[in-house]
Amino acid sequence: MSTAEQGRSAPPPITPAKFWLRSALVIVAVGILLALVWMSPRHEEPVYQGKTMREWIEAYCVSRPGMDAHTQAEAALRKIGANGIPVLLKMIQTPDSSFRTTLKDLIRKQSLIEANYRDAKDIRFMASAGFRVLGEDAKGAVPELITLLKRGSSTVEREEAIEALGYIGPSAQAAVPALLAIASDAKDPGRYDAINSLGLIRSSAETVVPCLERCLRDPDRFIRYKAVTALKEFGEAAKSSVPSLIPSLTDPSNTVREQATNALKLIDREAATKAGIP
Repeated sequence: MSTAEQGRSAPPPITPAKFWLRSALVIVAVGILLALVWMSPRHEEPVYQGKTMREWIEAYCVSRPGMDAHTQAEAALRKIGANGIPVLLKMIQTPDSSFRTTLKDLIRKQSLIEANYRDAKDIRFMASAGFRVLGEDAKGAVPELITLLKRGSSTVEREEAIEALGYIGPSAQAAVPALLAIASDAKDPGRYDAINSLGLIRSSAETVVPCLERCLRDPDRFIRYKAVTALKEFGEAAKSSVPSLIPSLTDPSNTVREQATNALKLIDREAATKAGIP
């Protein structure tokens, strides 16, 4: 065997003693970190049928629509209603941290302690889902969500805040100027979500519809698709967009063409008929 081959020889196997020692250290570390998380200060949460709001949100997110657990969790969150807004706002601002990443990695490396741990991204996602369930009942969160939007595109909670405002719907009209600024900036990574939320809010058509019309000419097909979808949400209130929407019927993207067809039928039935849409 050559010197090079010897250098590539496999390392000696880990002895049982070393294996159990490493496992024990990992378990102890996980236990300590979980204890620190458990003992960290928490605001008092609303409780319904013996479960906290976070527990109901998690149950909602890990189950599928149509399942009893999903339906039950959704009903529970609606019962909690606006009382859960402070919890959702706290969750949606959960920062990324090396502590949380380390904890999650340690949990994955062992199998003796069963721990259902969520990292910051998971928690923010669950907060967004909570806003989706509450809908208009979460309108009290609009001012703080707008503040989160204005912190800049580098903040971790901004994407979920944009989504949450859309889920609140027309009651989030105050957020339209901030969302328009994001949707109009070709370099803003939150553009897609902002366009989507503008369609869900369906307010201030006189300023939103012209912005969506400009997005119909965007080089990004996903932006064009979302702009057509948002115009469709406005329905007849977007009638002024018909001249800009007609060219989308021949868009290079099949999905954009299909959505433009559906949108035009809702926005202006007569214009759709003239364009040959049955």
